[in-house]
Amino acid sequence: METINIGDGLILHQDKAGLKFGTDALLLAAYIRKCGFLVEYGSGSGAVSLLTASRGRADRVAAIEIQARQYRLLCKNILENDLCGKIEPLHCDLRDYRPSRHPDAVAANPPFMKADSGFPAEDEGKNAARHEIHGGIGDFCVNAGAILGTGGAFYCVYRPDRLPDLLAAMRDSGLGLRRMTMVHHSISHPASLVLCEGRRGGKDDVFVTRPLILYESGGEKILTPDYRRIYETGEFDESFLRTRNL
Repeated sequence: METINIGDGLILHQDKAGLKFGTDALLLAAYIRKCGFLVEYGSGSGAVSLLTASRGRADRVAAIEIQARQYRLLCKNILENDLCGKIEPLHCDLRDYRPSRHPDAVAANPPFMKADSGFPAEDEGKNAARHEIHGGIGDFCVNAGAILGTGGAFYCVYRPDRLPDLLAAMRDSGLGLRRMTMVHHSISHPASLVLCEGRRGGKDDVFVTRPLILYESGGEKILTPDYRRIYETGEFDESFLRTRNL
């Protein structure tokens, strides 16, 4: 186990052999609009839930994690960051989860790779986080569509080469695409991540934002103003938001 600081004075205990805290979790947490009740699918050690709860982006979070090892870390992180009153850890399969009331939003950082693609990781936990072993993107979207009420939000960070699968799954689950942002390491790099926001029962009326560029061109990793804002405040610039028709 290793311990890192992920901002706002939050500490995160994470498994050295497992999937580590990265840009995808940081961006997903910042992409979520402020809401009352948020459900996070596949919470891992809890980075997204911790960031959204501590920054007031969600008043209450249900953090769902199926892997026992990651669930134990999730519970430890919630306790040591004094967020027990805001985050409820749940050790279950997201496909079985049915809350007592509709959440305002569901957030997901699903495995990017199909179960039979690529090379499996030596660590079972990392393998499950990368590959669709405990459910694919279709399962994530179907279950989000099942628990969200009309107008409820679905947020997802995914890999651009699998964007067709994500969009098809969202449409099949009644999650109309409303906002999408392509993420690039630098202006000279192709997109490495895509962020999407959908609405339960909403029509596809997508606002494709300008690209999010993380680093200035050149040899050193100098953060762009957009990424520095997200890194320091946990919020996207207003130009990445749209308020009408939402």
